[in-house]
Amino acid sequence: EAVLAVAAAEADDDRDKLAVAMTRTLNLFWHAARGEDALALAEQAEAEISGSEIRRMLRHHVSSMRLASGDPAALALLEDMPLDVRNAADPAAWLSAALMKPVGLSMAGRAVDGLDWAERAYRSHLEVADRALYPHPASHLISVSMTLRDVGRMGEARAAGERAFAELS
Repeated sequence: EAVLAVAAAEADDDRDKLAVAMTRTLNLFWHAARGEDALALAEQAEAEISGSEIRRMLRHHVSSMRLASGDPAALALLEDMPLDVRNAADPAAWLSAALMKPVGLSMAGRAVDGLDWAERAYRSHLEVADRALYPHPASHLISVSMTLRDVGRMGEARAAGERAFAELS
């Protein structure tokens, strides 16, 4: 965190500020289990970012953390999310949000829509995997498996989970 704080202080454009903020918040949220600190840091970063498209990408990233925390209201933050990663101002932020949007849709009783998003996110991640520092594209297959389970397609859910495991092994 100390090294990343220095990087944040030295970031001079919105894209760099977003990249550092996402790295710091991911580190705090997932690795240090300090969700409230991650969200506070994201709020601070948003105030320092001037471009609306980059702020929108940060908002989508924040939504992914809130959805992972079980907050279904965070789904509303993704209503303006582009359907395709190629239309996003930042692929990593789009992938972060696309990983959790199916979870939010499923929490809202819209698992069929969640399945569509999970499959789209997986395909999109394959297209940009060489340009986005983000977990393996197979991470989206976890969402595919979960939403298949939620729509009652247990055999396909298991197959998707096994495919994720195979791709990650």
